[in-house]
Amino acid sequence: MDLEAIKNSVTCKWSEEDEAFIVTSPLCINIAGVEEKREDAYEMFYEMLDSSYDAFLQGTFKPMKKAGRKPKTGAKILTLRVDEEVVNFIKAESSRLQVTQGQVVSQVFNLYRLKEI
Repeated sequence: MDLEAIKNSVTCKWSEEDEAFIVTSPLCINIAGVEEKREDAYEMFYEMLDSSYDAFLQGTFKPMKKAGRKPKTGAKILTLRVDEEVVNFIKAESSRLQVTQGQVVSQVFNLYRLKEI
């Protein structure tokens, strides 16, 4: 558990739903400081982090990182803007076929390539 890395990655956001400031770190998502005042939210987060570090040393706490999607070997990340109809099609096919949205795009590309032959 790298306390300095966690402290350096801390962010604070206002939550309309909670009507409070929320302090979190993507390197330790199982800790959050939630208070009406920004300073109090930071204070709460750091107190919880210190307490959790003691628990970590005793083997009773494991920091959880924010999950990220890992591309399959050879896959590249692509960001693009498309019409809503295209988005809905990709989402629907992804759900219907139980595959990722990227796999749907790859399948459409392969069909297109086959039609060229």
